[in-house]
Amino acid sequence: AMAVPPRLRPAAPYVLAPAAVLLAAAMTGARDLGVRYAIFLPMFLAVAAAGAVLVRRRAARIAVGVLVLFVAVSSLRAFPYYLPYSNEAFGGPSKTHLYLHDSNVDWGQDLGRLADRLRDRYPGERVWLAYKGSGVPSYYGIRAADPLTVPPDRVHGLLVVSDSWIAKDDPRLTPLIASSTPVGEVGHSITIFRRP
Repeated sequence: AMAVPPRLRPAAPYVLAPAAVLLAAAMTGARDLGVRYAIFLPMFLAVAAAGAVLVRRRAARIAVGVLVLFVAVSSLRAFPYYLPYSNEAFGGPSKTHLYLHDSNVDWGQDLGRLADRLRDRYPGERVWLAYKGSGVPSYYGIRAADPLTVPPDRVHGLLVVSDSWIAKDDPRLTPLIASSTPVGEVGHSITIFRRP
């Protein structure tokens, strides 16, 4: 038996089929420009989910209520880090960078927070910054050197790396990260390491 109520069965293909085709095209395309190619999906799924009000089973209504509550609480807990948000079924905001990167996680929104963190917790320490984003670190008062412009044995102190840069798996940066210890995170888009 189909999970779609009988009155909605004729409409289901018109809502679900375009969503499936567009998602398949976005996932198999050669261009990888983030989730912007799949941003339409929640709209189709919201229309499909609206059909749940026609389901007369009490268990179905309770399940829908629990799911709506789960999404609401998860979204509220993401404050103020909405850009790298993903719900707990996907790993939560702190795990988004493991599956998505670039514009899905970082538009430079955490540079101000990074400047505050460096000023408050690490005043006067040498900072090495590998940042891949659209912001300009110096605008926020971040004074840092680029660890990729010097030999690795000269990089000591704080190594601050945007998670989008980590996802690139750059052969110049990977050994620096491997020999460092993570000591903090800023806004789920920047990781702070300490390098001996």
